[in-house]
Amino acid sequence: MSDDSSDDEALRISDDLVPIREQLSPGRLTTTTLDGTLTKQPLKIVEDLTSGCGGQLWPAGIALAKYCIGRFKEKGLRDKHIVELGSGGGVTGLAMALELDGLSEGKGEFWMTDMEAMVPLMKQNVALNGLQDTVKVGLLDW
Repeated sequence: MSDDSSDDEALRISDDLVPIREQLSPGRLTTTTLDGTLTKQPLKIVEDLTSGCGGQLWPAGIALAKYCIGRFKEKGLRDKHIVELGSGGGVTGLAMALELDGLSEGKGEFWMTDMEAMVPLMKQNVALNGLQDTVKVGLLDW
């Protein structure tokens, strides 16, 4: 007869892998530099879960923003055509637009997309960061 406790222990995930998020009040304004990744100006983002789970800063979105900024910092995004799928409140796309050169002066374009419930929050966060001329927001029901 086998002891299942060793299997349970192997599957246990520690609390420090992904920190437990505090409960958000609707419309909470968060300002962040993503641990110093944003050097030009901090990102301002409204977090609001009333329209869906995409309305908060997710660790995966923060990690993706840091990776993309590190990857494209030297080359910039001039003449690139980018579509972000499932943008939620927009942390990844907005952070890239704030930090990386070339979006507003090139021929490329940057689209943040999500389902209908997230579109107003994305638009609010684009405006909050003054990126209306750089980032386009669109509905993409995938």
